[in-house]
Order: sequence, then C-alpha cells, then structure tokens
Amino acid sequence: MANYLIKTVCLTLLFLLYSCNNNGNDNNILIKDFDGNYDYGSDFVFCNFDDSVIEDNDWEKYISEIDSDIIVGMHERLDSSGRTFRLFFRTERQYSSGSNPIKYCVSKNNNQIVINLDFVLEIGMTCDIGPARCMTDFGKLENGTYNFEINIAGKKNIGTLTVTSKNYKLSFANSNQLEIIDTVLNRVPDNTIWGLVGYHKESTITIVNDFLKSLEEAGTVKHNFDVGNYNYFQIDNNGNMLTPEYHGYWFAIPFAYHFPNNNLSAIEEVVKYYALNYGNSHLHIALYTTTGEQFLSWMIK
Repeated sequence: MANYLIKTVCLTLLFLLYSCNNNGNDNNILIKDFDGNYDYGSDFVFCNFDDSVIEDNDWEKYISEIDSDIIVGMHERLDSSGRTFRLFFRTERQYSSGSNPIKYCVSKNNNQIVINLDFVLEIGMTCDIGPARCMTDFGKLENGTYNFEINIAGKKNIGTLTVTSKNYKLSFANSNQLEIIDTVLNRVPDNTIWGLVGYHKESTITIVNDFLKSLEEAGTVKHNFDVGNYNYFQIDNNGNMLTPEYHGYWFAIPFAYHFPNNNLSAIEEVVKYYALNYGNSHLHIALYTTTGEQFLSWMIK
C-alpha cells in the first residue's frame, strides 16, 4: 500500500510538471526554438511528455489508444504581456477517472505547424468522469496563413490556420477523428471592456442600468461587434451579446464596450462605488479588459 501511495504521488507531481492544462489559467507552456532558447512565437519543437520520462516512470502500462474523436477549440489569451494563441483538445470519450493527459508533440517552422496527438496516459488522479485533455500554446502568431496539420494517432488532418487582426480561422480539407467547435474565433478588439452583472431580485435592474450608464459616463462607448464567438463572450446574428448559459444568478446582464482613452482607474472607481454602496446582496459585477485586468465587486472591501 505504501509503495502504491508513493507511486501515485510521484505520478501526480510529474503530471503537473509535464502535462498540459485545460482551464485557461496562468500556467504557461514554454516552447523551445531551434537555437535552444525559450521564446514565444519563434520556431520550436515541444512535447509534453518525453519518451524517457515515460520509460523511467514505467508508464507504458498506462498508455491507451485514442479511440474516439478529438474535439478542438481555439482560444486567445489576453494579458499585460500581449496576446497568445492556444488550442484546447479533449477526447469525445469520457474516462472513468479524470485529468488524463493526451501525449502530444507540436512543431512550428516558419509557416508550417504540425501537431501530433499520440495517445492517452490513463494516470487519472481525480474520481470524476471526464475526457482526456491537453493544451498547446503558440505564443503570439503573426498575421498570415499557416499550413496546419493535426495528426491523431497517425491519422492526418491537413488544412490551414489563417490569422488576421480580426480573427483566427481553421480550415481542413478532410476530417479524420477531428471535430472543431468553431472554425472561426473572433479577436476581442483592443481597448475593450466586458463583463457580467448578476443579481437576484428583478427590481435590481434599476441599479444595473445605473451602473451601465456610469460606465458610459466614465468614457466607454458602445461598439458594433462582428457576429460570432470571442471566447470571452458571444455576439448573436442580431448583434446582441449573449448571456452565458450558466452564470449562477437569477438574473444577469452581459456588457461590452469600447474604451478609447483606456483610463482604467475611472472604470475601477465605478465598480468600487457600486460594490461599496450596493454590496453583494444586491448585485455582483465582473469586469475584464483586453490587457488582463479584472475588477470583481465581491473582492472590493
């Protein structure tokens, strides 16, 4: 039993060190260019598990074939260091234990990008049922068209990734064991703020409207967003911002504005005013920016 527990702990630690995440948090994957330097956006080759790691830890017995479709979603991370492009992969199959990583290798050489998804390591460390997952981070991709190849256990999917200032677009001539959630991901324009106001009494809508009016008085302006998915929010065919399906409130109002002067201290003061004067019992405000700041009313004292 003691040896089993020690083995489990070691697997957990190594998994955290070598595997990839799906929750979009602050854990970055460093990518290594051909000169041996770590740098986002340059040419690189990266594998989340080295073969020697698998051999040294006797992980061969945990290897499982990818026997279902792979579902892929695009994501652009926004923070103070800039924008980085990511792909999230998960199996259609649900495993009896969660947090199983997909073994992958990814390479970028000029405009050629190749991703190999090899197998699943069934070293699940949680009791919940869920898919196997991994995430690849490409850093900043310059505008242009990239030859893009995703190989799933040897099955090729050959296409292109087109990057413009407005969106990312994935296109494949064939689809072998591959399912793309959205083939187009819109990019949130610079100097945009967005968020959600949640509340539990219908009468609170008056305070919500006052808050939105205060944002405009602070310098925000309404913006006509293109229809589609922006990862952080969605715009429907009528140009309206969709309310998230699962938000945890009886009522919720999403919002997004252009903020040309980018005076975030003014925005912070608005959120602070409504947090201190109306409190969490009336409404919750979550506000985000394209440079990674977030203003959460329930965190303001």
